[in-house]
Amino acid sequence: MNNERNEEFEQIILEAFDMDNLLNFLQSLGFQIVLISHATLKDFSEVYEFGLFLEEEPVGVVRIHFIDNHYWPIDELSPEERVARVMKPSDWNVIVDPVIVVMEKSPKVPSEIISEVRSYRDSLPSDPQAQKAYEQYMSGRSEEYD
Repeated sequence: MNNERNEEFEQIILEAFDMDNLLNFLQSLGFQIVLISHATLKDFSEVYEFGLFLEEEPVGVVRIHFIDNHYWPIDELSPEERVARVMKPSDWNVIVDPVIVVMEKSPKVPSEIISEVRSYRDSLPSDPQAQKAYEQYMSGRSEEYD
């Protein structure tokens, strides 16, 4: 893990896999989470940036690159199946890159909270489709760089 420190902000890089668990964990620490931006990439993966608030004060941001049930290799789905998948709400959200968390270093953010975030770990969601999608997505990425 790469954790950069400076006087004003703490940057934490997390190796996390389950976006729902990560967001629930951050809420359990007292953060209110607000969506700042969202992008869907050409490969149907998505990027969210969330603002982190404590007692209604902005104290950080989180960037998450993930896939959900909307992602599926095109060659495995007919056009009708792809449309049906896009119309369905997300069942799972698998993180595909390290998560970047940047938090303000101030009395508003207790050092215990920063330590808790730094120590966060999880694993892939247990849904077999999530695991298969993750493996196929990561395999496709490694082929791009070979």
